[in-house]
Parts: sequence; C-alpha cells; structure tokens
Amino acid sequence: MVNRSTFYRHYLDKYDLLEQYLNEMYVSFEDQQVIAGPNPPEVSSSLINLLKHIQQFAGFYRVMLGMQGDPLFTQRFRHKIEKGFFSCFNQVFPELAPKY
Repeated sequence: MVNRSTFYRHYLDKYDLLEQYLNEMYVSFEDQQVIAGPNPPEVSSSLINLLKHIQQFAGFYRVMLGMQGDPLFTQRFRHKIEKGFFSCFNQVFPELAPKY
C-alpha cells in the first residue's frame, strides 16, 4: 500500500525492486561458512537463517520461482544458492571438491 510516486522515488520499476531485494538478501546471508571444530562440522547460522527466510516467505518464493515467475530472478537466485551450498559442501568435504 505504497503511493506510486513514493515507489518511483526509490525504484526504477518492479525489476529494480527485485534486484535490490536480491542484493540485500545476498549481503545478509553472504558468510555461509562452515564452523570447524572437533565434532562434525556445523553450518553457520547465516545459512540456517537463509533457509528460515525462504520458509517464512514461502508464498513469495513459490510464485517467483514457479512457472509464472521471473526467469531472471530464478536464474540469479538459483546460482547464488548453489554457490553457497557448494561452498559449504566443499568446506565440509574438501576431498570431494572438484580439482580444476
């Protein structure tokens, strides 16, 4: 329920809003690292928080990542999430990390 002029004062269009949303989300969850210790490694709280965020706003992600969603959003979101999970996986299982 935002006035149109207020919206356009902050964003170019709905795609700009989405872009800024993604950037802010990625920054807040960027430190997806594994905490090393004597016990089995634990995933950092930022990754857990990201999954909780997705769960909390499941309706939004269902629409945006569904058949009628924005393909650019889906591509960027998927790429960033895969990168985060691979980073965690490679830290937990360095012997399985691809050698380039």
